[in-house]
Amino acid sequence: HFSVADNGILAYRAGASDVRQLRWFDRSGRELAKVGRPGDILEPSLSPDGTRVAVGIGTWTPVGDVWLLELSRGSFSRWTSHPTDDITPVWSPDGKEIVFCSNRNGRFDLYKKDAGGTGGEELIFQSSADKFPSDWSRDGKYVLYYTVDPKTKADLWAVPMSGERKPTPFLRTEFNETNALFSPDGRWVAYNSDESGTPEISIRPFPPAGGKWQVSTQGGVQ
Repeated sequence: HFSVADNGILAYRAGASDVRQLRWFDRSGRELAKVGRPGDILEPSLSPDGTRVAVGIGTWTPVGDVWLLELSRGSFSRWTSHPTDDITPVWSPDGKEIVFCSNRNGRFDLYKKDAGGTGGEELIFQSSADKFPSDWSRDGKYVLYYTVDPKTKADLWAVPMSGERKPTPFLRTEFNETNALFSPDGRWVAYNSDESGTPEISIRPFPPAGGKWQVSTQGGVQ
């Protein structure tokens, strides 16, 4: 995106960069270290044992793939290689599997695969709407994801990881609800909602019952 005039003047287009860098921070917000090389890194997901990070990366290849970063060495390795987009990885509580979404059938459906890269990719759930996973319960029973409905915007659902795997709605309103995470004991879900007119973080019981409690006061996303 540039052009050179006959008199030698260079005109070019400037813009924001999509290159991102993973970094460690302590609880006070002090940066401790940079990790791995920069890239179009999305939705980093730390393994339960803290040794690896699964990320969606789009700048190193024509389409998005899931890559695994070994924290001890700072090296990335490709984990998916389908010629469509594979994004939003989520680790199983034992660290042996990863759930992700892929649009290989025309919309983003839920898949899982062995975290070691062996074996094939198993389709968990497909439907006519795009689905994006955000967390896997510590007991291994449910995966939270959000999907977009033209009538109710972004909604939160939970899909069982055994049996029929028929999803049930966790939260469906006229507002946007995304980025849901289980509490460590699995009794609560924290999520983002724009119900107040600005994105905020709230919590609700799981399974859904009773009311909600807003955690953030001046905006919150993840």
